[in-house]
Amino acid sequence: VIVSDFGTVKLVPNRLQPGNGDVDPDTGLVNSTSDNIFLLDPQYVSLSYLEGYRTDTLAKTGLAEKRQISVDWGLRVHTEKAHAMITGVDGSQEATE
Repeated sequence: VIVSDFGTVKLVPNRLQPGNGDVDPDTGLVNSTSDNIFLLDPQYVSLSYLEGYRTDTLAKTGLAEKRQISVDWGLRVHTEKAHAMITGVDGSQEATE
């Protein structure tokens, strides 16, 4: 959490989001040369469900009954101008005050 002139900012790392960069054709991995920072105001986004939760019965194994729970959802943006993105951040550099 960072307290700034604009209020309190909560930082949440996302290790599943690849950085900007070229994809190595041999390994399929992203060669990240720079990263992006997304600034989202939680007051102006919400979850939107397409069909709600579903429960499906799967194949039976012995006496056990297997079930699958699935849901289709997305992030709904109410006001686009309430969010921002900072690009070209070099993640290998140290953060200084």
